[in-house]
Amino acid sequence: MSSTKHRNPPILDKSTKHNKTKDFNSKKRHIEEETSLNDDLYDPKKPTKSLFDQFLELDLQLSSIFFVCASPNSRWGWCRPLIKIIEIFGDGLVWMLVPVAFLIVTEEKWLIEFCVNILAATAFDLCVLFLLKMLASRPRPVANKGDMLIVVAVDNYSFPSGHCTRAGMMTYIIIEYFNLTGGYIALGGVWVIVMAISRLMLGRHYITDVICGTVVGFMEGAVVIAVWITVDNLESILSLFLRT
Repeated sequence: MSSTKHRNPPILDKSTKHNKTKDFNSKKRHIEEETSLNDDLYDPKKPTKSLFDQFLELDLQLSSIFFVCASPNSRWGWCRPLIKIIEIFGDGLVWMLVPVAFLIVTEEKWLIEFCVNILAATAFDLCVLFLLKMLASRPRPVANKGDMLIVVAVDNYSFPSGHCTRAGMMTYIIIEYFNLTGGYIALGGVWVIVMAISRLMLGRHYITDVICGTVVGFMEGAVVIAVWITVDNLESILSLFLRT
């Protein structure tokens, strides 16, 4: 019978064992770090921001650059009273009281026609704003001090900017009604831009509020011009009311 020979395993010195153990621990630690990183990235329990949320954050970051006179202590707080004067000219109450005042004192038919349509346009704008603000329900920027001339419950919301809708709408109406061209159109554009920037400077709105508000205002103006109430129509409407 042949005898079976057993081979003894090679004997490793201490330094070799130490190096192999060190390499093994290093690889193990690297795998654990990668696993932990992947868990953080793909953890279903961890909330992830949608593209819309990221867009709103970018809107806030860019808008905050313009909040230079949101309060008297702001960087440009000294010009806050001037910017608030611009704010008054875009207030819906002003665009209702001024036409009413002209209607009381004037007998010019064209001016009566114009003022009645401006009143109708302002009422139309307020209705559109009510719907859009309630649908969006976007809070105003934290920088806003809430010291506007007239504030109702719906006006606590930010989107879209009512001052910008009125600036865009009235500019469109005036240009179309009086057939203005050239420099007058440029002047109207400057007024719209000034109103938009003033809303940002006071911290009332975000950039998207004023841009969308201006676009909505132009659209409102086009609707008002399309359904313009003429003097003849006004006389017919008044005669119907008087008969009843």
